Amino acid sequence: MSKAKATVPVTERALLQRINRKLGKELESVRATRNIPLHDPSFGKYMRVDVNRNLIIDRDVDLSDLGRELKVLAPWESVIES
Repeated sequence: MSKAKATVPVTERALLQRINRKLGKELESVRATRNIPLHDPSFGKYMRVDVNRNLIIDRDVDLSDLGRELKVLAPWESVIES
């Protein structure tokens, strides 16, 4: 009998807050793209912004990938849409 890996659900909003707390030390933040996808779909749902210079650092950011890279999303946690 195989054991299924149990994961703890984390909402996108909670993960976004964790990421922004971590990135705040570097004066960066992840923000939702609002009207941009209507004009350019390559921006995706979230973008990474330099707060000081008000520049887009990265677009089409995947929250779960970034969360794991920044070590704010544990291996036993999974992201659910809020």
